[in-house]
Amino acid sequence: MTVSDDMDMQVYRDVFLSESAEYIQAIIDGMLVLESDPHDLEPVEVVFRGAHSLKGMAAAMGYERTSELTHKMESLMDTVRKREQSVDGALVDIVLRAVDVAKALIDDESNGRAAIDTSSITSELEVRTQFRSSVPDATADAAAGAPSAPAHGDMALEPGERVIHASVDLEDTCVLKSVRAYMVVKRLSHMGHVVDTTPSAREIEDELFDHTFEVVVRTRQAVGDVERAILAVTEVHAARVDEMEVAGGDAAPVETSVPGELHARARTEVPKLSETQTVRISIGHLDTLVDLVGELVILRSRLETLAGEADDLRFTEAVERLHAISSDLQHEVMQTRMVPVGNIFNRFPRMVRDLARDLGKDIAFEMDGLDIELDRTVLDEIGDPLVHLLRNAVDHGIESASERVAADKPGRGCVRLVAARERDQVLISVSDDGGGMDPDRIWAKAVERGMVDPADRDGYSADDVLMLTCTPGFSTADVATKVSGRGVGLDVVRGKIEYLGGSLHIRQRPTGGTEFELSLPLTLAIIQALLVRSSGQTFALPLGAVTEVFAPDEIDAGSVDGMPVVTLRDGRIVSLHRLDVLLGFSDDATRLPGPREHVVLVETGDVARALSVESLTGRQEIVIKPLSRMFRGVRGLGGATVLGDGSVALILDPRMLFSMGGER
Repeated sequence: MTVSDDMDMQVYRDVFLSESAEYIQAIIDGMLVLESDPHDLEPVEVVFRGAHSLKGMAAAMGYERTSELTHKMESLMDTVRKREQSVDGALVDIVLRAVDVAKALIDDESNGRAAIDTSSITSELEVRTQFRSSVPDATADAAAGAPSAPAHGDMALEPGERVIHASVDLEDTCVLKSVRAYMVVKRLSHMGHVVDTTPSAREIEDELFDHTFEVVVRTRQAVGDVERAILAVTEVHAARVDEMEVAGGDAAPVETSVPGELHARARTEVPKLSETQTVRISIGHLDTLVDLVGELVILRSRLETLAGEADDLRFTEAVERLHAISSDLQHEVMQTRMVPVGNIFNRFPRMVRDLARDLGKDIAFEMDGLDIELDRTVLDEIGDPLVHLLRNAVDHGIESASERVAADKPGRGCVRLVAARERDQVLISVSDDGGGMDPDRIWAKAVERGMVDPADRDGYSADDVLMLTCTPGFSTADVATKVSGRGVGLDVVRGKIEYLGGSLHIRQRPTGGTEFELSLPLTLAIIQALLVRSSGQTFALPLGAVTEVFAPDEIDAGSVDGMPVVTLRDGRIVSLHRLDVLLGFSDDATRLPGPREHVVLVETGDVARALSVESLTGRQEIVIKPLSRMFRGVRGLGGATVLGDGSVALILDPRMLFSMGGER
């Protein structure tokens, strides 16, 4: 093989690895749905087509062992698909184990190794494939599939619609022909209704065609738009597109956007590729791009400062234009790093299912908010904390079915993983409907370990006691298991979340059970901040934590038990803290704001506090720079930034700031 050939295969290998991961996840999801409803045909089709497509792709890459294993999986699911045997826990276990082996095998073969032994799992698949059981004829009839889509000549077109015929030629060097053909069909399905293909959809997926295929689509798009959409697909050599004359008819309109034999399974087709044309970019390149945009933001602030000092109208107009362009660029770059949390969440149903089976528990796992987006850097870091919390919920939170029934609760427990957006934060909660955490037991264990003074019990709320479980080494488990009880877990979770600039809260649910809530920043790169001054220095306060700002003549300050408080417009009374005291520049914590000082209302979680500062400098987009190792342990500081005048300002961490001077 030449160097050029090796480079070409590397390109195909990267595509194969990416797409095979999507198929594997689709198979796992399908099997979990099938386990919950064994009579549902849709997940059967998802799993069957996923295994079938993996087989073809692996064969095209020359990965014979992967192709053989996925062929065995396909054969087994074909018997289920034909209703020659029913679905039970053993079948689901076999397929999920086969998926695990397939993942390892793909990694093994793609790196030129042959270390994975597949004989055991292939033998299990073969034995189970030979197994037969009676299934009602009605389901067998359903498995036979729906009638094919009506011919395009019998369609009744709506006003503005036309029928377009396209003949597509793939490049002679195209290896994954079925994948490229699918991309063309998928693209056209978004432009209208694909009603026919030549050869058939099954033959296309099985790559039983040379390098040319035809598609007929009903659409409102122009011929030129359809042609451009086809040519935008990678490895398409040419496309001949023309409008067809179609006689009117009374036949029902086509109900699906996929052709031929896929008509009967339109809603359950395994997602193979992104619905839009994409370019794969390494995270390293994105990180560099974000860093460069950050430097551009700093330079922009510097130019804005100089423009204000120069009093030159042309200079000012040029800087304003630069501000607009750089803001758009910044937004687009940041969006490239935003990824739906579903990319991480989708790995957890399988984990919860397997753990529940190992522990002999009956648990329903629910997820919501999968389309909420987070910065890729943040998302990559929260996987392990979520694993800890979910394992705790299954092991500690949910009781056994007998215990739940004895407590007059449903035998099946429920664990929920939910993401939601709140201003510039993303809230991720892990909750269960189990017995909940016992504050008294936690307090007793903390006293036993010398973590707290027994006399201080009245000063701790129930939530404060629950947070003691985040202390390193703390555990209430009497016996260590393979899941938990070794004192490692919640302290790791809290440390990781706080490292990311977020916070962890633990609450008892009113209806029973426990909720762990993670509050995370959308991004770790560029944020909006309020610049404040104290003791002659400028500090940046993240704007997401600022609820309101009070001018000197708007402040209604007083004292309660000798400590400063502020009365808000809605009548609430909140504690007042001085920034210079919190930062150690002063020790006069009881002094009320002076005639020129401002008060900033800061909210973190459910707690509101007032912060007294000397003055306000303004609002500005800042680039977060990490602190050196020397300062990373200082509570209340979340990083540093370079201001427009070239000076450095420390970024305040509102979650930790108020504990620096002693929380009241």
